[in-house]
Amino acid sequence: MFTVIDNKDQWNAILKEVDTYNLYHTYEYHQITKSSEEAPVMICFSENNRPIAIPLLLRRIPYSNYKDCTSIYGYAGLWVILNGLA
Repeated sequence: MFTVIDNKDQWNAILKEVDTYNLYHTYEYHQITKSSEEAPVMICFSENNRPIAIPLLLRRIPYSNYKDCTSIYGYAGLWVILNGLA
């Protein structure tokens, strides 16, 4: 199942499940680095209670009805939450 998270409490709940993250992964950092036409989102995929998450900025594509996603720092990597299955 895919979920798009755009609220701080849900975003932070995912971060709490990850062993290691840094400032660049936080909701707050996405808020302060986004432009006025961008919105921070976290895309999560979950299957068998094993989520994979990626933080992104959703932005409008000029002169179209479409949107795309970018990263705040150029490279967006997935968080794989293993739930103790390391």
